[in-house]
Amino acid sequence: DLSYVDKRDKKGALWVIGDNSLNDLMQLFEKHGFKFIFSSKGGRASKNMPAWFTTAKGDRLSPDGTTEQNYEIIKNYGYISDNTRPICINYMRWYNNPPAFDIREWNNTSCEKPGKGIVLNKEEILKLRDVLREDTIFSKDELLQVIDLGNASIDDYGLVTVLNDKGNWSTEARVIDWGYKKGLDIRKWDHKHTKCGKGVNLKQSELEKLIVILESIEL
Repeated sequence: DLSYVDKRDKKGALWVIGDNSLNDLMQLFEKHGFKFIFSSKGGRASKNMPAWFTTAKGDRLSPDGTTEQNYEIIKNYGYISDNTRPICINYMRWYNNPPAFDIREWNNTSCEKPGKGIVLNKEEILKLRDVLREDTIFSKDELLQVIDLGNASIDDYGLVTVLNDKGNWSTEARVIDWGYKKGLDIRKWDHKHTKCGKGVNLKQSELEKLIVILESIEL
């Protein structure tokens, strides 16, 4: 019987409309893994009425009290790493969004419990495949040593390609070292490169397997 607004599929929050009288109920939700924060002024989604919000994107509660999986894997193309959390390539749907290509860490090779990753549409995955085909990138023994500008203090070795540029954010493939090893990094950046979203960083062996998988995909 609660009034709510769910904006999680648009990178927003799940808002439950109500004041502090819902405190005991919100603590009950927290026991099930959904921690709500109270805002006396609410937000735009709650029309500035007092409300509780969470950005948790685990399983949704269905009307009968069971949980609903927030993703559907339409086709699994395999995995490109043998890490504890392998990186899998899937064609899948998140929430009610259109299906898209997904490069992401998972709990196992059966693609259970998703981790950090990046979602790419058909145009973006085509552009990534095309740029990785270029001789200027793949003609060397070590793929990731080709692009090495060496002029950035944040271990950013240069842009490979912009996959998409919308609004104040762009989806980019860059060669970056986050402190453990230089790799091909795919994620969203703001235009000043001071903020970024979650993504993937692929080492040499993973990148080579990614190229093989991209070549096998019929687009």
